[in-house]
Amino acid sequence: ETILLAQVTNDLYDERDQVVAYLNQFGAKIVPEGDYKQGGPEFAEAFKADLAQAGLFVQLLGPYRSNRPPDLLAEGSSDPRSYAQFQYDTAKATGKPVLQWRRPDINPASIAHWDKRLLDGPEVLVMGLQEFMKEIKKSIDRKNAGVEKERAKIEKDKVKGDGPAKTEFLF
Repeated sequence: ETILLAQVTNDLYDERDQVVAYLNQFGAKIVPEGDYKQGGPEFAEAFKADLAQAGLFVQLLGPYRSNRPPDLLAEGSSDPRSYAQFQYDTAKATGKPVLQWRRPDINPASIAHWDKRLLDGPEVLVMGLQEFMKEIKKSIDRKNAGVEKERAKIEKDKVKGDGPAKTEFLF
């Protein structure tokens, strides 16, 4: 499974490293492998390339805002997006599964910056990081179970055969 683990603000690098180490235990491929180039077009291009190969988007959110370069624009918009907003909006637009996390001690009502809307989103799980990592693993396992079920159905259909029905005549 390839997981896109979103770029984080500086205060969340330790948590991001913990998630990477946890998921690597299960053979998950995490993208990006390093940091994205900063700046609107370069960032957007690299992020979209990684998102295309990912089956799940995971975003860690904290109390500090991400940067908002003036040239990082969402599709069809002239308003610049922050790095966090751009990543979330782009992932949602593709229909890929999204998991977001924030610590329980963060009170969104006390946040006043442009990334505030992300802290209260429908995909945000408010829990400890260890619990959240288990939720990521459960999401991967559910997806893999669905893939295995579909694979088994295809194999079963192959056994049945797709050709014309054969009939036997009994007298």
